[in-house]
Amino acid sequence: WLDPSASHALASQGEEVFYVGLGASAPKKARAVAKLRKLPVTAVGWLPPGEPKAGSSTVSVLLGTRDGQLWEAGLDEKGRDRTPKKLHELHASDEGRVCRLVVEATDAGDGDGGLLVMAVTPSRFYMFVGG
Repeated sequence: WLDPSASHALASQGEEVFYVGLGASAPKKARAVAKLRKLPVTAVGWLPPGEPKAGSSTVSVLLGTRDGQLWEAGLDEKGRDRTPKKLHELHASDEGRVCRLVVEATDAGDGDGGLLVMAVTPSRFYMFVGG
């Protein structure tokens, strides 16, 4: 999965997740993300970047799993990854795996931005809206 800015990429092989930072200063070698080990990732949604911090190369992502769970994680080109946090568990009655995740920034007109998250399983479509 490639992020919209083409600066970060994730790949999943079984229960191992690999990260590659593609920025100008990033090493171009994939590395296993230890904090995501044993998380069966089947979909990735890239969160819009927040206020950039000086020297920060961290990107936030939503991860969907084959068990229908949604997780948030922060990945860093230098290996300073944040511990993933479970956000929600989808209750699909059949195959619960998350096939697709889309994250879009929204603006309610009052200057406060929010997020629209769309999660798709083989039989259901979920939408979450929040700020």
